[in-house]
Amino acid sequence: MNKRRVNGKERATTMNTISLARRKFSGIHTAIRTIFALLLFLGGVDAIAANGPPLVIEEFIVPSVDPGISLYVRNKHPQQESRLPAEKILLYVHGATYPAETTFDLKLNGFSWMDYLAQHGYDVYLVDLRGYGRSTRPPEMDHESPRV
Repeated sequence: MNKRRVNGKERATTMNTISLARRKFSGIHTAIRTIFALLLFLGGVDAIAANGPPLVIEEFIVPSVDPGISLYVRNKHPQQESRLPAEKILLYVHGATYPAETTFDLKLNGFSWMDYLAQHGYDVYLVDLRGYGRSTRPPEMDHESPRV
């Protein structure tokens, strides 16, 4: 690396400045390519949704062991498949903030993750845990916890 002294301090030469500019341009170029690829993908998702196999959508309310509590389950799978092997079965379980439907079956640009996987040959389920989404809310969740 070429350096020169200015006021007693070493400074980078023009070659080092050009190198920095190339790195910045490379980062911008990578970001532009990534955005372009994402736009192509999102445009292609509509084509996949329109041309993919028809899906069967089933919804269940499953009683739990606790009286008065039921869990909501949704299933999507390709219409032509009646039974899929175990390695093609997927269960989505949400975290502690949002129900499974808004996390895994929320349609963005007319298509969801659940739709995508089902159209690619998976038997996809989602479940709302007690107190979330369409599952029953237990009475304990309505009581305020004591403040410490």
